[in-house]
Amino acid sequence: GLDYVAAGDQVFWLGTGDYPLPTAARILTRRGFLSHREVVVGEPVLAYDASRDCCIWTPLLRINQPGPLPMIQLSSRSFRVRSTPQHTWVVREQSRRGRVPSPVLIATSQLKTTHRIVVAAPVDDEPTSVVSPEEARILGWLCTDGHVMISPTLNGSITQSKEPFRTMLRGFLAGWITNEYQPSGKSISVFNLKTKRLRQLFDVAGLDASCYKTQLPQLVTRLSAEARVAMWTTMLEAEGWRERGLWRFSQNPGPVLDTLRNLTALLG
Repeated sequence: GLDYVAAGDQVFWLGTGDYPLPTAARILTRRGFLSHREVVVGEPVLAYDASRDCCIWTPLLRINQPGPLPMIQLSSRSFRVRSTPQHTWVVREQSRRGRVPSPVLIATSQLKTTHRIVVAAPVDDEPTSVVSPEEARILGWLCTDGHVMISPTLNGSITQSKEPFRTMLRGFLAGWITNEYQPSGKSISVFNLKTKRLRQLFDVAGLDASCYKTQLPQLVTRLSAEARVAMWTTMLEAEGWRERGLWRFSQNPGPVLDTLRNLTALLG
């Protein structure tokens, strides 16, 4: 649905086109999702390449701020955004014959019910991954169902009660754990991790163990596709659940939720 919003919003757009969004909108960079005040001209930002139906990292060319403009709100069951009437969207025309039509650019004011906005696509990159898929999974478990403490030496553990993930962790963590114990009266397993391996993981990833969660949103932009899938899947297994055919993820606003959001965007 399209709803006109009477009041004008302060808007901006990036690059050389003419497609303003509210100043609250953010764009994904190698440093995570940033506002128009935080991005720097020349740094790589994620953009959709319609010719290849994928996202690419491309240098930011310009930041435009034309002032307040009238807005339109687009909403559906799973998508809601505000933009100006001239903002262009990549859409596909709904087809009844099963074929996938080529994407085209359509202004907000020209959208029809037969248009399907392209809201996600995987990024076409293959960076030299800073960690392996196995190490990415460990980080995924640590930032959700794990605990890291320095007192004074580095200690880490992963707690799990859900099956089949608790049984799966016993095998997956075989080379990482020093022991598993269950608190009295609770059907929970706590897996203590080897300090040496944990320290090596943080060193390889370039993370500070005392504040590693705040650094994860940037780390995921430097992972291979396989490592991203491993970390994303693990985070959902740790703090997610299936409901009506969809994954739900429980997490307060902060770096862990930002990490999952960045992974989801990069995986399309």
